Amino acid sequence: MNAVPIVNKSVAPAGQTPAGSSLFGLRVKDGQSLRLVGGDVDSSDGDLIALGGQVEISGKNIVAVKNIGTIGYFGSPAGTITLKATGNITVSGELDSFAFARLGNAGNGAPISLNTSNGTINITGDLNSWPFTQSGNTGDTQDIFAFSVSNESPINPNGISKKGGAIALTALHDITTGSLISYGGTESNNITVTTNGAFEAANSIISTSTNGAGKSGDIEIRVRSVALKDGTQVSTSTPTQGTGGNLTIIAPEFVRLSGSSPELVRYFYRYVVNKSQREVESILAELREYLLEPDRTEEVLALSKIVHDWSIPSKIESNLVNSQVNTQVNTLVFVLDGALRNIPMAALYDGQKYLVEKYAVALSLGLQLIAPKPLAKTQFNVLAAGLVQPPKEFSKFPPLPEIKSEFNLIAQAGVSTKQLIDKDFTSSALEKNIQRILGK
Repeated sequence: MNAVPIVNKSVAPAGQTPAGSSLFGLRVKDGQSLRLVGGDVDSSDGDLIALGGQVEISGKNIVAVKNIGTIGYFGSPAGTITLKATGNITVSGELDSFAFARLGNAGNGAPISLNTSNGTINITGDLNSWPFTQSGNTGDTQDIFAFSVSNESPINPNGISKKGGAIALTALHDITTGSLISYGGTESNNITVTTNGAFEAANSIISTSTNGAGKSGDIEIRVRSVALKDGTQVSTSTPTQGTGGNLTIIAPEFVRLSGSSPELVRYFYRYVVNKSQREVESILAELREYLLEPDRTEEVLALSKIVHDWSIPSKIESNLVNSQVNTQVNTLVFVLDGALRNIPMAALYDGQKYLVEKYAVALSLGLQLIAPKPLAKTQFNVLAAGLVQPPKEFSKFPPLPEIKSEFNLIAQAGVSTKQLIDKDFTSSALEKNIQRILGK
């Protein structure tokens, strides 16, 4: 037997909240539950209200949900909100399971859970689970599971803010969201996004943070691809002393960023290479292999040109030469991941010059760059060893005549240098000089 569709279009007056605000929509008695179970469920034109109770919607597709309120008033806890679908879930309004008290103590906010076994989740409204009071103590913020647009900490101007709730987004297909925020007085919780599909956020904030010294939660995004549009910000932080969380984004296809603010547009350039992970890794593996073979120079140059054009296409390089900030860029900092970590970026070739011939090249293990500091002036002692002529058993390798010139340049810079070249470069001589340096 097929489950029949359910449509809620109720906008009738539904009384008032205990605080005196007018309500409209489908309402059950306070403290009781409201459950809709059927085929496709459409509540896009009507609100669902169960103050202090629970709201549960189960169906094939939850076509659209406007507003749902399970708010707890004046010490009473809020109720849970649960949306379950085998297909898609769409939320266009607010899901409110917060606890409110104008004076006195507020109860706990309640969990919000959205689950789809074979669909997508699309939310353009807000999900709120937090306690609020102007005077007194608040209860705890509860976790928002599966998907959340907003999970705020207890709002308590004259009391003690507690721990922010966790946000976990899970779907089989794509996830589209607004802001994801876990915020607490002394500790915030984790935000995780997991899907086999794409994850997209526009004009939003994804953050874990605290109001004071404490520990912020981690942010972990494991999806097929990530698109953060219109200046979407991702951060984990504490305002004073404390510890920010870890930020992890794993997306095999791509991570795409776009900004809308004037400052971001001025300094930020985005270029997308539409290549599959398999193709990229295959080219990088070949290049890595040929770099170790001295008779593969032509192949190295050809593959290095491909990787160069992926990494620094002509459109981007023209901005490096004639940047909008009227500054000549002379240093490139790469933040590499995966197979790219096995490639010396300085060896990338544009068809005429290697990258290192045009720019200073640096690598960073993370997105945060540390301000450079000059080395303390001290006397350096250098042990320099090299082979100009390869040994007979390695005769296929070409000579390296510039080794002597490089060692001489080091010495000319005023650095005390001990040189081991060709026949003097033996394992016993190297070990003896290292022991001497170490004072053994």
